[in-house]
Amino acid sequence: MNQLCTFRIFIVLSSLFSTTLGARAWAGDSEAEEAAAIIKLVQEAQRAAALRHDQAKAEAIWAADAKLIGARTEKPDECDTVMTRSQSEALARLISPGAPPEGLTFEFTNERVQISGNRAVLRYRGTRESKDVLRVSDEIFRLRKIDGRWEVYENRFWPVETRFGEKTTKYNAKTWKALDAEVDRKRQQKDLFGEAFSLMHAWRFKEGHATAKKVTEQSGDDALNWILRGHAAVAAADAADALTSFSRALQIDEKADVPDYIRARRQK
Repeated sequence: MNQLCTFRIFIVLSSLFSTTLGARAWAGDSEAEEAAAIIKLVQEAQRAAALRHDQAKAEAIWAADAKLIGARTEKPDECDTVMTRSQSEALARLISPGAPPEGLTFEFTNERVQISGNRAVLRYRGTRESKDVLRVSDEIFRLRKIDGRWEVYENRFWPVETRFGEKTTKYNAKTWKALDAEVDRKRQQKDLFGEAFSLMHAWRFKEGHATAKKVTEQSGDDALNWILRGHAAVAAADAADALTSFSRALQIDEKADVPDYIRARRQK
């Protein structure tokens, strides 16, 4: 059951939220000062979201039409998982009863900012680490300045390296080819659960969620199937289905290995 916890929930959680009302760009600020303000704005936002689940502050820097894209690489493709601001806020509400992982740290390197008039692009590498878990991702934030304040209208992020316990994965073209091959193998074996599981590891979250739904349709009395569907729903940015799925798992088995935030919600 612990293997299910390796599902990449963090791609739709680790970089979705912010913490302040925006970086004020005062007349006379140099470009370097403005770039530093943008970096501080976004990085403080991510730390507050990850470390404190501060949803109210987290939502403040996102534009109303913002989209967040969990991806396999910097280049867009059919595997992208695109999430709206409303979907990210629904996920934040879902996880807010839970506590951040013990000892969680969040660090950033290789920050680069390009400013062109009222538009800016911020790039950097983020590293989240807690006990036995390491997640390294590259991110791009696209911002625009409205009435002197910067807001994020797009965030794209993709994995560089993960470590769960003793298993480390470094992501490159060879890695994705191998993960896709595993999906094909499970599909040929007509192993629907294995196919959904492999799709999740291949960061093909929309497909993984759709396949996980088929698993519960075929066998709806197994708590493990609903746990699979719940994690797939989180990764695919469907908070409502995640809550329904995890709740169904607990109805079947009160000891089911659902996320802590689900149990915390039930205890409120």
